[in-house]
Amino acid sequence: MKIILITFIIAAFQGQLLSQSASWSKYEKLYSDNLITVEVSFKIPNNTCQSSESVTPGKYRYRITGQPRSYDYYLNWKMDYMDCNGNLYYRNNSLDIGVKSKSFNAAVSELVIYPDDEEFSCKSLEQAYYEATGSSTKIVGGGLKAVPLSKDPTSVIGEEEIYYGEQTVLQVKGGALGVGAKWVWYEAGCGGKQVGTGESITVKPVETTTYYIRAEGPKNTTNCAQKRVTVNLLSKAPTSVEGVSRICAGEKLTLSVRDGRLGMGAEWVWYENQCGGKEVGRGKSITVYPNKSADYFVRAEGKYNKTECVQLNVSVNEKSASASMISSSNVECANQKITLSVVGGNLAQDAQWKWYSGSCENGYYQGNGPTIEVVPMSSATYFVRAEGLCNRTECARIDLNPYKISYAPGYLSYTERNGNKYELSFYGGSLGKDAKWKWYTTECGEGRAIGTGSSIVVHPRKSTTYFLRAEGPCNTTECVSQYISPRFDPKLTPVNSDSKKFLHLGIGLGIDVSGFSTKVLRAKVLTSPPFTRSESSVDRNVTGFGAKGEFVFHPYMKDFFAFGLVAGGAVGTTVNAFKGGKVKSGSINETEKYLYTRFDIGGEITAGSRVVKVLLAYKSSLQTHQLSFSGSDGNATYNSKLDMQLRREVLSGGLRFGAYSLTKVRYRRGFCIDLVYHLSRDYDWQWKKFNWSYNALSNYQSGGGLALWIQSILKMQVDLSYATSLGHFTSDANKIGFQFSMIYNRNAFY
Repeated sequence: MKIILITFIIAAFQGQLLSQSASWSKYEKLYSDNLITVEVSFKIPNNTCQSSESVTPGKYRYRITGQPRSYDYYLNWKMDYMDCNGNLYYRNNSLDIGVKSKSFNAAVSELVIYPDDEEFSCKSLEQAYYEATGSSTKIVGGGLKAVPLSKDPTSVIGEEEIYYGEQTVLQVKGGALGVGAKWVWYEAGCGGKQVGTGESITVKPVETTTYYIRAEGPKNTTNCAQKRVTVNLLSKAPTSVEGVSRICAGEKLTLSVRDGRLGMGAEWVWYENQCGGKEVGRGKSITVYPNKSADYFVRAEGKYNKTECVQLNVSVNEKSASASMISSSNVECANQKITLSVVGGNLAQDAQWKWYSGSCENGYYQGNGPTIEVVPMSSATYFVRAEGLCNRTECARIDLNPYKISYAPGYLSYTERNGNKYELSFYGGSLGKDAKWKWYTTECGEGRAIGTGSSIVVHPRKSTTYFLRAEGPCNTTECVSQYISPRFDPKLTPVNSDSKKFLHLGIGLGIDVSGFSTKVLRAKVLTSPPFTRSESSVDRNVTGFGAKGEFVFHPYMKDFFAFGLVAGGAVGTTVNAFKGGKVKSGSINETEKYLYTRFDIGGEITAGSRVVKVLLAYKSSLQTHQLSFSGSDGNATYNSKLDMQLRREVLSGGLRFGAYSLTKVRYRRGFCIDLVYHLSRDYDWQWKKFNWSYNALSNYQSGGGLALWIQSILKMQVDLSYATSLGHFTSDANKIGFQFSMIYNRNAFY
């Protein structure tokens, strides 16, 4: 009788099941008396029994209208629900509606309360509420509510169509397990071949199959629910082939199928060059070692079908082969152009022959191509190798040993000997293969040859310029020169106090300091790959320091008028040469080398009073400048060079302050000052050629000068010029140039 009653209650509950949706159900009256009315609402999400982190539990809430009791009082009620394992449970819930209620303490109108114990997990709500009564005590808890007979499942959920080799999960929907019952799964008919137990099973059928489930227990066995799972036995084509599309010849290449499915009895088959052509492997992936470009195809092949092919084009780059050797054109002297050529070897399509000097791995990049031209200055080693995407070959090597060339001396100097003789020698320079030093007078190379060797003794009868150069089979250097004016012993010449006309002859030696700015072409070569070379124009400020000689000759002098010849020369280098040549240019540590020679000749005319005279002077200055910078900053090497000859024309006008003094035996210049303003212009110049058509290298430059004689034995001179430069190299630079000299003079007046 008890079992029948429970069954009847369950059947009655089934009519009151709430929809398992994610929204709240409508409020229903749970309890009401003369003081208070309580309504209840439920929310049972569809995923409550799913085994995932997104499971949402069931909930309930109250809506209250009225006021609490003035004493302890509780609303106790029950609910029945089916848990996730199909078992029927009951639960006692309680709401405090008395004086100690934490939810409300005065009259309310439709107050919504979410109780602390609102959440619970259930598959379905069998009876939402019953036995709602008031009590002075709180009643909570619950337990299993035995169901004697199992209920029929309503359906089976799960995938209805799968591909061969896939699996699917089937799950019973609805129904209930009686006391001691369990869910049993079958195939080949309800009660046929058993394939599992429980609410769900995972199956992997190889053909279309119908699965059945029912509850089986000691009290009863329910009817079956069923699900037909259709198995697609056909293969599905892949979407693409995975693998690199560009490799080097002979390298390992792994190709894999992307997506797609194998049907019953099917496998992946790989082909080369055409689908269905030459088979190169089977399986989801293959490994090949191609030596040439090819197309690779793959498809599924089986009992039921063959899919379409997918393909991957693989481009294969060849590897270069090393050159067998390097050939060169005839090698004789340094500083000559030599052609180097690759012999043998083979270039890949993307590769180049690249040349280096000094070292194959860490040398200086020289260029690329099958041939290059080099100009070795001494013994050198050159390398070539093929460099491409796939490989770098071994280097081929050639050693060049050209004959050494000669280098011109820096400057000449002389030492006075007895009998008005002079010994000429030189500073710097070197002889090349089978070369000799040769001396000339009058003109370099074209004048009279007067000897050979590193020094020579001369006995000039008049002012003479001597030249020296190196001559040999490899090269002939430029000349350096030295002007010598023989010393004349001053003769005692009694003077008549009425005579104011005399002749002046002076020779002096001293120091020379000059400064100018120039632009040089800087070559920059990176010291690491790609070893590129670039050129740029940079400004240089140069200060020269050296020795200077001067010759002065006035054939006619009077107190009010004089004219004469002024000539001189200078040779020197930079101040840095005495400190090792090291300079700092930004981040570049450089070695500076500078050598200059200068030969000045001109005339002057003075006219005016004894103390103040107007001075007009003209001077032509023939100059040679050899300037170079080389250095590095850790990332690149830098080389700058300037080697030029020029003629500077100077026209000066100004005032001479001072007078010529008369001693008992001869005339002297005691204290004299020149203040001049001058204009100058530079022209290109070649020592071996003389004509009047030289090109101007600069615009006219202006400046000022100061010369000071002290007791006719010491002369200090300063010349300033605006935008002084070496021709067009700094035509865009406005800078101050200067020349300063201090000379010890020996003068004779007749």
